[in-house]
Amino acid sequence: MHLMRQKLTGFAILLSLSFAGPAFGADDGFKAFWAKFSAAMDKGDAKATADMVKFPQPLGKTDVTAANFANRWKEVLPPTDRKCLAKAKPVADKDADGKPYYAATCSDTMYVFSKTGDQWLLSDIGPND
Repeated sequence: MHLMRQKLTGFAILLSLSFAGPAFGADDGFKAFWAKFSAAMDKGDAKATADMVKFPQPLGKTDVTAANFANRWKEVLPPTDRKCLAKAKPVADKDADGKPYYAATCSDTMYVFSKTGDQWLLSDIGPND
């Protein structure tokens, strides 16, 4: 949760300064990831989406895992947010350790995408405070 708070704080600072930075970094692989992710959002494809989520994701009293994602994905990514994410333009930023991440906000929820190993994943979901 501490990492999410750092990311949310960084994102809030960017917005408050009216500086959104580049939509996509210079060939860091996010653009290709985002094309697949936003297409999965547009199609409502839970199976394709599951391959692009870092598990577990805390939600309610029990975590969402790869095993239960198909049954709970509408909780993780409500239909209105999926429509929003299909068209969103994520904002690039760096965390306190200098690692890049991207964030997109839909409704009152922030979706954070970061690299795990060599692949981008939806890594954090939380309220947009």
